[in-house]
Amino acid sequence: MLEIVADCLSRGYRRSDITILSPRNGDVIEVSGWLNEQGISFISHSSLDVRSRAVTGELLALLRFLDSPIDDLSFATFLLGNIFGGLLARDKKTLSRQKLLNLLFEHRLSHRHEQPLYITFRKAYPDLWRMYFEELFNVVGYLPVYDLISETFNTFSIFTLLPDEEATLAKILEVVKDFEEKGENSLKGFLQFADDSSEDADWNIDIPTDVDAVRVMTIHKAKGLESSVVIVLLYDSTPRRDSLYFEEAEDEVRLVRLAKDVAEEVDELSVLYREKQLGQTVDDLNKLYVAFTRAEEEMYIVSVPAKRSKTPSEYLPESGYGPEAKPSVQRVTPEPETSVELCHDLPRTTASQIEYTGIAVAEARRGEFVHAVLEHVEYIEPDIQDRLTKAIERTLARVPFHADPAQLREVLSDVLGLEELRPLFLKATERNILNEQEFAGSDGALVRMDRVVVDPGAVTVIDYKTGEEKSEYSEQVLKYMKILRSYYAGRSVSGLLVYIDQKSVRTVS
Repeated sequence: MLEIVADCLSRGYRRSDITILSPRNGDVIEVSGWLNEQGISFISHSSLDVRSRAVTGELLALLRFLDSPIDDLSFATFLLGNIFGGLLARDKKTLSRQKLLNLLFEHRLSHRHEQPLYITFRKAYPDLWRMYFEELFNVVGYLPVYDLISETFNTFSIFTLLPDEEATLAKILEVVKDFEEKGENSLKGFLQFADDSSEDADWNIDIPTDVDAVRVMTIHKAKGLESSVVIVLLYDSTPRRDSLYFEEAEDEVRLVRLAKDVAEEVDELSVLYREKQLGQTVDDLNKLYVAFTRAEEEMYIVSVPAKRSKTPSEYLPESGYGPEAKPSVQRVTPEPETSVELCHDLPRTTASQIEYTGIAVAEARRGEFVHAVLEHVEYIEPDIQDRLTKAIERTLARVPFHADPAQLREVLSDVLGLEELRPLFLKATERNILNEQEFAGSDGALVRMDRVVVDPGAVTVIDYKTGEEKSEYSEQVLKYMKILRSYYAGRSVSGLLVYIDQKSVRTVS
């Protein structure tokens, strides 16, 4: 297999053009080890589920303990894990792993039936309990799940402590956010969701399409995917014996435990036995069909026979497939990758209070309401009036405000139709709209921009204002432009100030 990979790479294929498939997760792990030994970059799809990561197991153990403080096993799991051990080492605490083990054994022998493990730990190490666990223990049940996990990350400095787990930690937060958006918000419900052993893509880390690495995955995960080169690894194995059969009638289902020798004696059971064997054969053929239809240019099948079994090699030609002429490969030089340094230890900044100098409170609220309406507007064609009406109705339901919808719709329609502004509200190829998007400045402070229009070669930031013009507004937009240049290097960045009441647009430069 390594020779095939080396040959493909030598002829001009990129690593990302090659996919290796096998039916079982164990084979995927084995292949990953071969590639790793040769220093070939790869992505193993069997390890993309963040629940298979040790850090995820430790975090879930901590959450189980917080949800049920009498769960000694979960608390012990976290105490002996890499997060707590790394934290103790970083903070130069003298509590060794052996001392922790001694504490656990002593608790089990002496206090197991008297009190939970956390009470024993709290009495033995009150400072550590107060520093790392007390606040989380007190707020659980009062915070939403997302806020609780965010507070956990902050308390244990997990992003800084485990920088290599960046993708896993970010994915956990994403999963929690999606979980809450479904209307769920209990810690117990989230833990049940995490324990569901079904193969759920919600927990899989997303892979950038431009990563130059060999893909290694099970045939099941390859459904719907294509690759220039596909290598299929098949091991002959004995099918898992299953003696349970379902016999379905019109109004009932019978469960039958059946052996082959018994089935051969009774015609009715023989039919049942053959139907199940046929179903297993069809399933095997379906897997091979998926594996053998993923390649766009070249496919290699590596079939490893076994002494006692001939599946799946029995479905392949006895003499194998003859080699054919290999297609020419056009070498593609990948563009150099750009990267930015990750940093989670950002300075804390105090949020400055907004002062409405020279403007009435009612006018300030009107400005906030207008911003909330425009947040719902991405494009204006072809039904700008209907879009604005719906945006105003949604905003009124969320932000109580005494407004004349017809009058506000007319004003916004006129503004969005201005010659300088209209092109930035039309759909365009590869255009991306970011409304009310937060960006971080170099000092760590977050700023929220009203509208950012991202095109392939240019970025435009639009800032809405109600009331009169002020000089500091331009300075604010210039600051936004500076931040965007660091995010979108190589693209031209421009800024516009839109005065809603005056129905005018000012270019900031």
